[in-house]
Order: sequence, then C-alpha cells, then structure tokens
Amino acid sequence: MTRLVRMRFLSPVHLGAPGSNVETSSHHLPADSLFGALCNAWLRLYGESALTQELLADGCPLRLTSAFPFAGEGEEGLFLPRPMLIHTPNAEDAENVREWRQCFLVSVPLWLQAARQQVPSRSAIEEDRARLRRCLGVEARPRVALDRATSGSALYFCALTHFAKGCGLWFLVDAPDDLLPRLEGAIRLLGEEGVGGERSSGCGRFRPDFAECPTLAVQSGSSYCTLSPFHPAPPYETLPAKALAYSLIQRKGWVASSDAPQARKKATWMFAEGSVFAEPLPGHLVDVTPRDDYPHRVFRYAHPWWVPIQGGDQ
Repeated sequence: MTRLVRMRFLSPVHLGAPGSNVETSSHHLPADSLFGALCNAWLRLYGESALTQELLADGCPLRLTSAFPFAGEGEEGLFLPRPMLIHTPNAEDAENVREWRQCFLVSVPLWLQAARQQVPSRSAIEEDRARLRRCLGVEARPRVALDRATSGSALYFCALTHFAKGCGLWFLVDAPDDLLPRLEGAIRLLGEEGVGGERSSGCGRFRPDFAECPTLAVQSGSSYCTLSPFHPAPPYETLPAKALAYSLIQRKGWVASSDAPQARKKATWMFAEGSVFAEPLPGHLVDVTPRDDYPHRVFRYAHPWWVPIQGGDQ
C-alpha cells in the first residue's frame, strides 16, 4: 500500500548536500538518506534480525521517494523535482524553457503540465518560485568550536532550514500491508529523534501525518521520471540507449552505527531525481561498506520511484 507522509517540523533542520559543508542546507531530503534513518529507527524498535529480514532481504520490499517541500494541505501545494525531459515545440516557448530549466523543485500543477510536454508560462514559473520562497528559508546560525588542548575558540556558522507554518517535507512510501504498522512506528520514532544534522541541538524533529497517495501519472506515458536517486541494477549494456535526460550526483557520507566505528561510506554515482528513462529500470541496494573488515555490511538505497510521463517517443 502506498501512503503519503507529511513531515511537520517542530524545529529547524540541517539537510546536507553533496559537495557542501555545514554552512549550507538543502531544501529536500534524498531517499537514500531517509532510508538510512528509517533503518536506524527500525533497528532500535524491532532489533537486528527484524531489520535484516524485513528491510534488507530480497532487495528491500520498501519503496520510497525523496522528501520534498509542501506548502499547505492540498495536492497543488506539493513540490516535485522538475522532469528533465521537455521538448520545445516552437520558438515562442524557448524563453520559457530556459526559465523552466533553472528550476529544481516545481509544484504538482506545473509538474503535470510538463509531464504532458506542455511548457509552463513564465508567470506561472515565477509564481511557483515565490510560493517556494514563502514555504521555507535558510538561516546561518553561529557556532563555536573549542580546541581540546588550548581551549582556543573558532567561530563557524551552521545553516538550518526553517519551514513556515503549514509547510514541511513530504514523501511517498510503498510497503506490504503487514509492514505498514511497523513502518508507521519507525517513522514516529524518527520524528521524535529527528532527521538530518545538528540533532544533538534539537534540530530535525517533526510530527508525521499519513494520508492517501496523490495521482501523479499522466495518460499514455511513454517514458518514466524518477522521484528518488537511482542506481540501476546490472547489466548495463543497454543503459545509454534508455537514459533520455538525466543528471548525475555523487552520494557519500558517514556511517551512523552504534555497533561500529565511524567511517566514510564508499561514494556512489547515481541518477538524480527528475531523470527520465525510456523504460522503468530496476534499482538495487548498493553495498557501500567502508572496508572488508568492517563489523557489518552497509547499504545505500538506490531504488527508483517511477512516474510515467509523455515525451519519450518524440
């Protein structure tokens, strides 16, 4: 069963981005980071054997999108990654297409318009950007680091994302019916403990709301747009012909484990949200264990969430 989860934040949140430092904070939470946080919550609630058998076995029965901003209660207030495939039918739309390609997040009405290969107007794009700016903001909060030997101080800044009242992040999750009660429990625990960085300072706490899944697919879709970072499962021989429009991102980070020392995960190149393919290719869990003698295996979630769109046959 597919559910929509709204994360209504009770405190600011620090969302790291690839290639950035603590002085920047992203506007969305990638699906692989969200899955890792859910695995930690699952481990604390249900134990190691439940985590291994229920979430990590058979390629993972859970499917997630990344978490994107929302503004208000209606579906029109949900933001999604811009589909990277859009055709320019005439010269009059060229300027609008240039504006459109500068967007990363767009609201559902504009997303559906683009999914039907209709170029949104410049005024609609500007209105969408203004709505997103009203939904969230990023604050630079001062911090002080103290040297352990000399007690010398060093000032630095930490970026935190704030959400306006009635706004937050949302994501879709699909799971077998028998796992849904346990999944909701893990998400509620995650809300109490927080997501993202600076959790020891009280950041990232949220109250989850569960709702029915919105309808995003368009009729007669001939290509597929992913709503989560995606690493295709082998074989890769036909991959270049099936990738229609895409962006690559490098995902890395640190292992968060109570049973193993802190270490860097292996870096993984993935197709970003909004990438478009000719077929709904399968993903997999990528083994990113830091080294062979690490106490346990570490996996990165790399399954896509495909939504049919038009345009692949043009």
